[in-house]
Amino acid sequence: ADFPDKVKLYDIGDTVNGRDLLFWKISDNVDIEEAEPEVMLESTIHGDETVGMILLMRFARELLELYGTDNEFGERATNIIDNTELWIMPDMNPDGTYYGGNSTVNNARRGNANGVDINRNFPDPVAGNHPDGNNWQLETIAMMDFCENMHFVLSANYHGGVELFNLPWDHQAGLHPDTEWYKEVSRVLVANIQTNSPAGYMDDVAYQYNPNPDFPPEPGITNGYGWYDVYGGRQDWMTYFKKGREFTVELSDIHNPASSQLPTFWNSNREALYMFVEESMKGLKGIVKNT
Repeated sequence: ADFPDKVKLYDIGDTVNGRDLLFWKISDNVDIEEAEPEVMLESTIHGDETVGMILLMRFARELLELYGTDNEFGERATNIIDNTELWIMPDMNPDGTYYGGNSTVNNARRGNANGVDINRNFPDPVAGNHPDGNNWQLETIAMMDFCENMHFVLSANYHGGVELFNLPWDHQAGLHPDTEWYKEVSRVLVANIQTNSPAGYMDDVAYQYNPNPDFPPEPGITNGYGWYDVYGGRQDWMTYFKKGREFTVELSDIHNPASSQLPTFWNSNREALYMFVEESMKGLKGIVKNT
């Protein structure tokens, strides 16, 4: 309502309980598909992991408020809005987040209204179309249908429960061909977050159930499969089947921390959010127009 020429709301489907699954598209020409990199930021696929939800709402608001202003973050916000097509979904699992009612997140739970972990419900390169033994949930179907018409060159899936960047793959021991790029980007972002945060934040070292000598864990960064194997995750679905590059970012040791802690999480991660989207502007960009 406040920024109609820069942001548009998209309802991509309903949850099991009939809530809307909502994206904001943020761009300078919001009704036009331009030759700009498409970037997706999404959070709270686990309904009780709420920090990312709040950070993404605040990030979206700040980008729009600072657009065109003459200061460091204003110039960066303007650059992002002018030169990317940014899609933000703060909560992919609102039935889990608001399991206790629409006015509270105190009883939030991990799964959706059917008790299904959506982050195990996507098609998997190893375990097949239904790796968790469940039918695709409405939330899963909505995301798959939406991404069918998109080409996200960069995306992030924000979680909680630990503090680190989790990198592909989750479903196999073999490393992603662009592992060194994933590491380089993650190291820069983790270092920035650590600089802007209290001591001890974003420096967890993941215990390795499937250690890979070619990708030993380091503070704030882990290989997914080395940490523990996951089948049906959104990260690998997006990266393997949709040819994207997705990061899983674990933002908080506590899934659903007190609201008084949220400003600290924002201050710690604010600049890294800008840096992540800015990464999409490197390299070639354009639109393929023939078959």
